[in-house]
Amino acid sequence: CYTGTTVIYDTPKYQEVAITETSDLTQSPTLYGALKRTGEDIVRSVCNNWLIMRPLFAYGGEGDMNSLIAKSIYATLNNTTVDMFLDPAKIKDYMHVDDFCDAIAIAIKKRLWNNDFNVSAQVPLVTGDIVQMICDKVDRNVADVIRWHPKTDYLGNHILSSKKFREASGWTPRITLEEGIDRSYESILKAEGYNPLEYLDTAAERNLDLTQFYPK
Repeated sequence: CYTGTTVIYDTPKYQEVAITETSDLTQSPTLYGALKRTGEDIVRSVCNNWLIMRPLFAYGGEGDMNSLIAKSIYATLNNTTVDMFLDPAKIKDYMHVDDFCDAIAIAIKKRLWNNDFNVSAQVPLVTGDIVQMICDKVDRNVADVIRWHPKTDYLGNHILSSKKFREASGWTPRITLEEGIDRSYESILKAEGYNPLEYLDTAAERNLDLTQFYPK
């Protein structure tokens, strides 16, 4: 069972409609996307029974090192700023990691081998509205700690259909975004030694301009 990524798709073609498993693949992916796509090809070619699961924007609490939600909450609680390589005006669809883990377990239990599935909450929201939901939870203006880099958001609107997987498995997400944000907040509030900004801090210490690593 291989965890893929939806950045293998040619997302700019699908700014107004949801991506499906049959959508066009990108010809100029990031290194991350290229490696994930290669990984899928290897799994298909060498395994008798394989399963590819592609999550869209999975997030959680302590241990989440990359999501908008975890980094925003952490930065707000610690009164520090955070670089966010997203466009606040674009649409994203966040899914709690517990729901994605449930999806994997269900797919394996039902033996849905030799299939690739996209998995998403299918509750797309404007990124800025998601930040407002975080503000409401932490009772602070989260936007004050975020430095947006909208030109790095090469995915733009990222909307994914999980119809194929839902019909094959009967899976539906259990955790709403509001509940997921609440869980993340409580987890991060109690965490010790957790810092989702660790890699951003390291880049800053090395005087690295991370914006140069995003596709133009």
